[in-house]
Amino acid sequence: MKPAIAAALLVSPLAADILYIDATPANTTLADGTALVESPSPSAPEEYSTGSTAATADNHWRLRTGFGNTGVWASHAASDSPALRTTASGLAPGESYAVRVFYWVAGDGTPTGNNQWDLSTGVTEATLADYLWNVGDNMSGHAGAFAAPVPLLTEGNRRLFAIPLGNLTADAAGQIAVFIDDFPGNDDRTWFDGLGIGPAESQPPVASSPFSEIAPDGVWTWFNDERAIFHQGHLFCGYVRSDGETGITRFDPTDGTATHMVLSTAASRQKDDHNNPALTALPDGTLLAVYSKHGSESRFFHRRSLVPSPASDADWGVEQTHATPDRNTYANTFRLSGESDLLYNFSRAINYNPTLTRSGDGGQSWDAGIQIIDTGTGGTRPYPRYCSNRVDRIDLIYTDGHPRNDNNSIYHLHYRDARLRASDGSELGTLTAPLDHDGGERGTVVYPYTAAAWGPGEGPDDWIPGARAWTWDIHYGPDGHPVCVFQVQRDDVTGSGWNHDRIYYYYARWTGSEWQRRFIAHAGRGLYSAEDDYGGGMAIDPEDPNVIYISSNAADPFALGDLDDVPLRSGERYEIWRGVTHDGGLNFAWTPLTEDSDSDNLRPIVPHDHGFDHAVVWFSGTYSTYTSFDTRVLGIFENEFRITGHGREEAEITLEWGSRSGAAYRITASSDLADFSIVLAEGIASAGGSTTRQITLPPSLAHAPRVFLRVEEQ
Repeated sequence: MKPAIAAALLVSPLAADILYIDATPANTTLADGTALVESPSPSAPEEYSTGSTAATADNHWRLRTGFGNTGVWASHAASDSPALRTTASGLAPGESYAVRVFYWVAGDGTPTGNNQWDLSTGVTEATLADYLWNVGDNMSGHAGAFAAPVPLLTEGNRRLFAIPLGNLTADAAGQIAVFIDDFPGNDDRTWFDGLGIGPAESQPPVASSPFSEIAPDGVWTWFNDERAIFHQGHLFCGYVRSDGETGITRFDPTDGTATHMVLSTAASRQKDDHNNPALTALPDGTLLAVYSKHGSESRFFHRRSLVPSPASDADWGVEQTHATPDRNTYANTFRLSGESDLLYNFSRAINYNPTLTRSGDGGQSWDAGIQIIDTGTGGTRPYPRYCSNRVDRIDLIYTDGHPRNDNNSIYHLHYRDARLRASDGSELGTLTAPLDHDGGERGTVVYPYTAAAWGPGEGPDDWIPGARAWTWDIHYGPDGHPVCVFQVQRDDVTGSGWNHDRIYYYYARWTGSEWQRRFIAHAGRGLYSAEDDYGGGMAIDPEDPNVIYISSNAADPFALGDLDDVPLRSGERYEIWRGVTHDGGLNFAWTPLTEDSDSDNLRPIVPHDHGFDHAVVWFSGTYSTYTSFDTRVLGIFENEFRITGHGREEAEITLEWGSRSGAAYRITASSDLADFSIVLAEGIASAGGSTTRQITLPPSLAHAPRVFLRVEEQ
């Protein structure tokens, strides 16, 4: 039996053999060991009044009842309450245990009034880390963060959550002490419930199912889009194979099946990762693929599928070519429905600068091409990254040139209503003439290059002295404003030579008046000596720009206090991490998706319209140079474990959980967390990324006050 992917107080990721320890006056004191002396308090605040016992002597903590156990410790919402200590006893001295802290939140999730909830916890009073309930039923850490923002139990409008503290060792008396506090200097509330003690975990929990192989052979650069899209219920992912063929795979996330197709011909074949296709869905449901060689010819190639969901080479029309005004590289293709489905293809052509070619007939014919930005004299290469709302707007972030050659800043502009515009919407120019970058016609600065040292109050969130920038990804936030991720790089940080160069990852968003940027992670070093600016990669989830993915080979990507001492991971392997922010990029909670890999994991991308809670594609293997690689394409498509309905009148419950293709599951239940001995269903075949099953509770559980459910892979 494999480890359970979920066990639940209705919904929970906890292990079945967890020991729950309710926080009571018998095991909970002030942090210094002083007893919590109760005293009547008729003037207690309203939040203590319903179902409460006496307050503590200082009236900052009160034991509130009505939670199905002894109660919860409620902090005074209007002032800072002192730290508490809860002690678990009766453990084996010297043994390690996985420890979790439980607390409740209530309200509708909006960050106002009674709807903000927080808790600080740690293994010593000096290491307390703050956890905050925030808008949208999610949490984000200040000094720490939740491993998985999934409620363990929902009762009315309140929900129970667990904070994992990792493995702790019982002392000589067989005890483990955990410290609890509210959020200092804030008027939020805290409901602390108790501790969970379970077997020590051999490694941190990974919030993902095993990943799927999308294609056995594939690689891409990050300057073509869309590289992967969901279309007609399938993932279509384009890439370059190790033999130089430009390929595309149709992958079905429900059963894990994949069919692989070749787009290139002898005329377009070139072993170079720059040549992966850009994919666009057309109004009739067919697909357009546009691709180009790496700067060797003044033309690009395109093919259109003959059917809406191509699955073989025969499902594609013949390869066509279009002449460009200069040597062409890259393809970024977008269809604007608000402009009569006009197709926009952005490449690098005229003067090595960003060039636009358009088609009004679904890619059958294209115009001559126009230059968008003008800089340099034929060797300077601005590096743009594009996105579109697919209606009436296209955004891009771009650099002054290649970071190997130029002191690079990053700029943003967008196209709308036949105008090129700055971030605030002000007009910069039209499509009739390129922006004179060297003459000062530039987009809004996202990141400024400068060699200047920091002044008072400045730091890496502002810039890193002498660090050159490169773009990675851009999408739109819920407010329609652009959000982007990028890197900056410094040479010879830890010594002499490319292996001592270091790359730093940033997240930035347009607030409506300025670009707010934050240094969020160490990327480690570049991939190889000739391209020491090639980072592992970054991607934004276009369906939720609060979610990003990074590839890094830093030993600790999130130890942000030191820019100079950045050791690399053992073996210098690149691993994939998923980051989530709930405060506009100021703080992130990180989850590793790959660990202890035997090969590198690089250049994550998130397909449009994926419809999953977690969705990401990347390639893994040996990447020696952009013309020498042996990699396969992997992906994760899964949904979180949740209950979609629980009509207890008929003892029926509907469960939905994130699953993986080809797996089988069973559901067990219990009236407590000690023994999941009641088998409700077995041999449930996976339905792909999400599996649903309706179950009927037996009489012994149908009328129980609480039901604990566990879903595990067989």
